[in-house]
Order: sequence, then C-alpha cells, then structure tokens
Amino acid sequence: MSKNEHKNHNDMVVTGTSEESLRPIPDLNIDCLEELFEWISLADLFVIRRTCKRFKQAVDYYIKTYYPAVGKIEISDKNFAQFQRIESNCIKLIKGIRFSIKGPVIADQMEHLKECFNQVEDIRITNLKFHGDFYEDFLKFCPKLKYLSVQYCDKLKIGTGNKWLTQHYPTLQHIHFDDKIYGAEEISELKTFFKLNPQIRTLSSTIYFLLKHTNLFCGANIHFDYLIVSVSGYFEDEMTCVCNLLNRLHRYGFYKHVNIRGLFYSSDQEEIDLLGSVPALEKLFMFNREAAIPHLPDLKELRFTLSGIPSELEAATSNLKNIERIYFEKAPFDSVLLIVQHFPKVKLMKVDDIVVDGMHFKKNVIDLKAINNERRKLNGACKMTIYVKDTIYLATKYATTNTQLSLIALKRSETHEWEHDYY
Repeated sequence: MSKNEHKNHNDMVVTGTSEESLRPIPDLNIDCLEELFEWISLADLFVIRRTCKRFKQAVDYYIKTYYPAVGKIEISDKNFAQFQRIESNCIKLIKGIRFSIKGPVIADQMEHLKECFNQVEDIRITNLKFHGDFYEDFLKFCPKLKYLSVQYCDKLKIGTGNKWLTQHYPTLQHIHFDDKIYGAEEISELKTFFKLNPQIRTLSSTIYFLLKHTNLFCGANIHFDYLIVSVSGYFEDEMTCVCNLLNRLHRYGFYKHVNIRGLFYSSDQEEIDLLGSVPALEKLFMFNREAAIPHLPDLKELRFTLSGIPSELEAATSNLKNIERIYFEKAPFDSVLLIVQHFPKVKLMKVDDIVVDGMHFKKNVIDLKAINNERRKLNGACKMTIYVKDTIYLATKYATTNTQLSLIALKRSETHEWEHDYY
C-alpha cells in the first residue's frame, strides 16, 4: 500500500451520533475496525452494517477490499420481484448476477436493475427468456462487464436474435458458452464476435460446443490465453476425441493454456494417460478417481469433488511436481495434512468442507503450529495459505489467536476468489 493510500485508508473513521445510535461509539480508524472484523462472522458483519451509516461505510469498504467472492447474487423466479425493489444502498455491494428465470421477462422489468448493471462485472445466464433486444435493452447498460456466461442453450439466441454477438464489449475478458447439444449447425456470428473482441483472454465451453465449431475456429486467427473445457457426458472414445481436438486447436494457436473439467466415464489407465499428451494443461478438475493421474509436468492446479489424494503418493509427487494449487470440495483432514507434508510448491489450498477429524484437527480447530512444523520438515517448502469455511476459521482463530505463521496461513474461503470458476 502506498503512503497516500495508507493515509486515505486511515482517514476513514466511524463515530456514533445521537441520530445514528443510542449509545455513542468511540472514534475508531479503519485499521482498528479491520482487526475487529477479523473476529466476526460474515453473517454478523452484515448485522453490524445495518446499525448506522458510518458502520455501513466501514463494513462495505472492508468487504469490497477483503471479500472479492461476496457480492454475487442469483435472481430467480422466486425472488425476481424482490430485486425489482432493491434498495440503492444494497446495490453498491452487488458485482455479479446469475439469472435463472424460467418465466418471460420484458425489458421494462429490468429498468430498476440498470443501476446494478452500471457496476456489475459478472453476468451469468442459466435460464432467461428475455423479450427484447439483449444488447440494446440489457448488455449496453453494463459498461464494466468482465465475465459473461450463456448456458444451457442449443443456440445463443437471446431475446430478438443474435445481434448481441455482433457488438464490441471493451471490458469483457472472459466468455462462457455452454452448449450441451452436439450437432452440425454452426453459429456464424461467433466469428464476428471474436474478431470484434480480441481483448477476450479466456473462453470457457463444453466439448460439444468446440466440436460443433472446430472448422470455424481453426484457421480463423482467433487466439485465447486460456481455454476451459467441460466434459460432462459420454460419447465413443471420449478421451481420445477430447485430447485429439485440444491438440489440433493448439496447433492452430487457438489457446496458450488449457483447463479441463472432466467427468470421464473411462477409468482405463491407458485412456487416462492420454491427458499427458495435451499441451499446456495447467488445471484439471476430476470427478472420477478410479485411475491414477499421469505425468503432467505443466499442471498447476488440481481439483477434486471428493477426497482424492492418489494412492501412490510417491508417484503423485513426481507426476505433479509443479502443482501450486489444490481444491477439495470435501476431504478428511488427513488429505489436507498429506498436501502440507508432501507437496512443497503448493501455495494455495481450499477445502469447502473437512468431513472427518484427524491428527491436528478436532472440533473445527486446526492446530496451526503443529502443521506449520510438519511443513517445515519438507525440503524447499513454500508458504501455504489454506482457505476454509467461516466456522472453521473462527473456531481456529479463537483457539490459537494467530492465523499467520511462517509456512502456514489460514483464511476464510470468501477472502479469495478462486479462479477456476469460469463455467
């Protein structure tokens, strides 16, 4: 933080007044409040936010600064009417919207949300029957849009047509197209879309979408830094098909790095080993764990739905020697400890839910000093930050006080926006 930023940072104070609080609150600078907020759950922070205008200002600043994952909402049929009456002070915290509205929506019904659109950076369409021009009545009012997802459609037509695919979006960096239907029909406007928006660095899509548009993409001089591919269905020789397609796209310069999110039905080791032929494979999200992970020297991130430390740990440390990030949706603490003890380059690990206690973890409390000592025994180990849910973070902080040790740090999951979520 620069000196000027630090000065502005400390100039923010919270004081109580007779109009805002029944009891006066001593003057506190933002640094003091941030230390206080570290001991409070997110749910209680939002309660504090409603106590007075100045606490609202302080909490908003704290959440925007330290909780990038907070501020994403879902608008569905059940709550759409509620969001049409949303208060302006709540709008300021919203930066991402997922639409899952099955009923028809007309442009006028979006009018009240346009203040939201003005600051929103992330829009995901999982279901939206929009009666209007998707660009003129919707996307045109999103000047800060960085990420756009259009899911569950066999064509990308929204509203009156595909005019929105023939526009330039200067801030757009990531696009996700989810087409689960594989057919011969191409969407010709896509070529125009990518030519008009060369600033887009990440394309996320299903394998079906890529197969349908392979001829359109190859040789069209379209390039991405990252390609994220989701494989979630069965077709003949799926592993061979996926790997051959990714190799072909890479030869055309279509992508520099690739991430695979795969529900591969095959557990045959020879087929799984084909993943090793995919160039620049940096992230892998595996649902099935029947087969061992092959030698993947470029892999930086690995994610499992369930605890998935390979049974042959020695082979895993060799095959995944450059792994830097591990993500468990569910895991016993023994799996967490194995990562601490055997993967020296892992910098970040997130565990959505620790489902079984183990050595150095009981009743939601992690013995940070003990696992820091375990980490110290590993030759060349870097410092690792472990992200856990709020209940584990607070229980550990109250029990141990210090959550920042020399080789281990503990943080809440919401304080880091995990970058795998482009689908």
